[in-house]
Amino acid sequence: GLQLVLSLGPTPAAALLVPRRLGGLPRGQAQALDALEILDGPGSAGLSARLEFGALKMAAEGAAAAAAVTTSTPVTPPLSPVGTSGPVSQTAFLHALGIKTRLKWLASPGSNPAEAVALVAGYVRLLDGSEECGMEVSYQVIAIHQAGLRELGGFLRVRDTKCGI
Repeated sequence: GLQLVLSLGPTPAAALLVPRRLGGLPRGQAQALDALEILDGPGSAGLSARLEFGALKMAAEGAAAAAAVTTSTPVTPPLSPVGTSGPVSQTAFLHALGIKTRLKWLASPGSNPAEAVALVAGYVRLLDGSEECGMEVSYQVIAIHQAGLRELGGFLRVRDTKCGI
């Protein structure tokens, strides 16, 4: 993501990352590991990385500054400074993008009942708070982008206090 942002120069760009946050699993959750060939059965398994977000922010912003000073090959001028937005919980991010309104519209009367049930089940799995800060805050969202971009959607006025994030 960072390499892409750096290589675009003045072209507005952002890389959106949705990894697991570093730390233990939330209470009441288990995690299983299995061998996986990356191209076997696309979509049949999720891949997850645990990141220390403070370190990621510092690395992104520091790498951009270092690249601007030490690069020996011409880069599309000008090399834009890199900024970050977030991290915020997956819940806060999706709510800021209007997931609840979209769910109400897609699962409204007149929609396919089976699809509506599947949509509501997916919403609950991703965002419902009844699992005491389960998947809803296990996954965080961070963007690496050129510093000059306006505030990115999903990060506007996000305040996520339920689980101390």
